[in-house]
Amino acid sequence: MATLTTALLPARVDIMSMTNRSEGLFRKTTSDNFFQMSNLIIRKGSKDQFVKSLKNNVIEWGGCLTPEQYYEREHILMETAYAQKAHGFLVLVPENDPLTDDILAHCEVYEHPALVSTTAGEAQQAKCMGIGSVFCPVEHRGHGYASQMLKLLHQEFEKDPTVRASNLYSDIGSVFYDRLGWKTMPSKEIFIAAEPPLAVPDNVKAITSYEEIQVLTAKDVELLHKEMKDLKSTAVCILPTAEKTAWLQLRSNYYFEKLTPWTIDTLGAYIPGTDNYATFFYHFERKCIYFLRMRSDSEETTKAFLAVAQREALRFQFVKIAIWDIPTLKDNDINQSVNEMRTESISALATFDVPTEVTWLLNEKFAWI
Repeated sequence: MATLTTALLPARVDIMSMTNRSEGLFRKTTSDNFFQMSNLIIRKGSKDQFVKSLKNNVIEWGGCLTPEQYYEREHILMETAYAQKAHGFLVLVPENDPLTDDILAHCEVYEHPALVSTTAGEAQQAKCMGIGSVFCPVEHRGHGYASQMLKLLHQEFEKDPTVRASNLYSDIGSVFYDRLGWKTMPSKEIFIAAEPPLAVPDNVKAITSYEEIQVLTAKDVELLHKEMKDLKSTAVCILPTAEKTAWLQLRSNYYFEKLTPWTIDTLGAYIPGTDNYATFFYHFERKCIYFLRMRSDSEETTKAFLAVAQREALRFQFVKIAIWDIPTLKDNDINQSVNEMRTESISALATFDVPTEVTWLLNEKFAWI
């Protein structure tokens, strides 16, 4: 189990040099062989296999980046403290050819700290394994390889008593992951137009440093421990961390550095003297600021953080703000649209040694991978 879910890529994987090898960026592998599922294994992928996975999926997820920029972005993210500690890469390959570059399916796994609350008023420390970048190369589709990879991964999670949950986000509807053990969860999203902007109250301050995020998230986690114990019901809560927040914000900052003359300097907002805060993710391609994590004790506080986000959105010619998993705002003067169930990034959760009916608390953007 540990070799799959907690083993990380070796430090300093030189993605940039490895993607520039002489075979070219898009060398295709063709295969007419159909492998028997009993002959396939999942294992930690090698450096070469990880680079091959990026070549496989750049067309799908590269977006507005060139292939070279996409590889550079991944190289930068892999060197972060979060990735070095929490990231793993898995491949589905024939047992007799584990280092092949003809990978049948691959995915990335991220370890999240989590709490599981019980009806007895306990808040148990646990791991929630996030799954992202699930991919089956075009030449291998239609044979059930992605399903087999996830079945085997689910079995590995079941064997590890420290893993109590696994989360992922589906862009292909709910049926595929549902039947493999990841149950579709509420996936509410609220969009608020950047204009007309709300006035930023004087008592709200911008978050401008990683150190501020460290202090705010540490206090947040402390409060969550107490709140989970007070629930006296079964729930899973992925804990926000400063390292994960920095990883996400570095991802968004890359686009600004490469594609714009602008610099992100507002990482969120907080109200001094309270525990209320919000962290931001700037989605360049969608011209949208997402709230990563928000602790808010009132709608007025939420509107104060929204005002800061609107101000920053207009600075960068963004058009909207998105917030996951919050009540619909009651203020009729706010230009908002409510999507009760997202069609992209649909939240899904598998649980282990936890009752089937479980609530996912803090199903917010910070847990996304």
